[in-house]
Amino acid sequence: MKWMFLALFSLVSTIVEANERVEVKREVYGDYTIILFKDGKQTIYGSGEAPALPPIPSPDVRHVIFVDFKTRSLMDYRVETDGSLIPGKKVPVVSPLPESLPKDVVRGRVIKIDRNPTWCPPTSLQREYGRNCIPPGDPKNAMGAVKFLISWQIPGWEAIRLHGALVYPEAGKFATEETSGCVRLLDSEILKLVERIGENAVKEGIEVIFYR
Repeated sequence: MKWMFLALFSLVSTIVEANERVEVKREVYGDYTIILFKDGKQTIYGSGEAPALPPIPSPDVRHVIFVDFKTRSLMDYRVETDGSLIPGKKVPVVSPLPESLPKDVVRGRVIKIDRNPTWCPPTSLQREYGRNCIPPGDPKNAMGAVKFLISWQIPGWEAIRLHGALVYPEAGKFATEETSGCVRLLDSEILKLVERIGENAVKEGIEVIFYR
């Protein structure tokens, strides 16, 4: 009887596990496909290839971060002294819609990389998050583990940043839960990005290019 009970328990566990991994939603998001499973977990599949023809970076920088608003992708490069680009990694991002860009190519320079930032919700978000500043590590801190402060060529863009996030939106909400203007990626990915570009990257020059 004992072995029959163990066999039955194993069978039930297998069925439950199989049911939890049942796919319930699939969404194409830029270059990526987000799959949501019955257990609430999600998997992201997508292209890891560099964009074919990104905008040309400025000649006086040693690092460039491209964000393609059409494919919802971020790709970083190191710029060699001869102008050649050494690719880093391509990752999915949450960004505003392509038509939200004021022009096809928007450029900015990173002036500071802030680790474990405090976030003070703007007036437009205070009803949801409150008026008090939110400390690092708090799940409500929208900046995540890192934020890039950027000086843009576009007037009024001082609050537009590249920053981390604890999680991506749920599958099905990637295209509907747009940001308030910033571009965000997972904390694990933005920490790897900071590691790739190195401690002296801001002094060497980092250009951020949003394009569509």
